[in-house]
Amino acid sequence: MVPTVLEPIKWTAFLKLERSGIKLLCWERGGTAFESLGEGEPVTIAVGPEGGWTAQEVAAATAAGYGLLSLGPRILRAVTASVAVMAQVAAQMETTPRPKI
Repeated sequence: MVPTVLEPIKWTAFLKLERSGIKLLCWERGGTAFESLGEGEPVTIAVGPEGGWTAQEVAAATAAGYGLLSLGPRILRAVTASVAVMAQVAAQMETTPRPKI
């Protein structure tokens, strides 16, 4: 799995992009723990800016169908949060049972 990293764009423009599959917003103030991923299902993950998401940004994301994801009790820097969430995605995809060919 090689992730696609987008160039920085405005948050409102990002939320208007058509995305299929699982959509997650990493939020330092709560959310659910990471859950299992479906086989081959696309995943879009938004990692916030330094200083965290505003209430308006979180509300816009949930209105656009993003689930809130907690990365644990620690506050991570944006660059660290990206690595942490990608490690969780990779671990999930490696442990998901694959059909035998």
